[in-house]
Amino acid sequence: MSPRYAGRHTAGAESAEVPPVQAPPPRRRVWRKVALWGGLAVCVAFTVVVVVSLVGLLHDVDHPSNDGWLCSADSSTCRP
Repeated sequence: MSPRYAGRHTAGAESAEVPPVQAPPPRRRVWRKVALWGGLAVCVAFTVVVVVSLVGLLHDVDHPSNDGWLCSADSSTCRP
């Protein structure tokens, strides 16, 4: 068993000549942040497209054109 593990898993004391091993500083996960913010931007863009499409649909329903898909022969909102 390596001296650096003495005292952690056994009853022996740590050796005085071996300094304690320190964990390296955590690596920055830049790519995770970029992926997170990129995904968030895609979600926001999709939401904006859906809202604009719904607003356009509501406008088309309220103001149909004479030859559009909402006009039929017996419709009172379209001019003959």
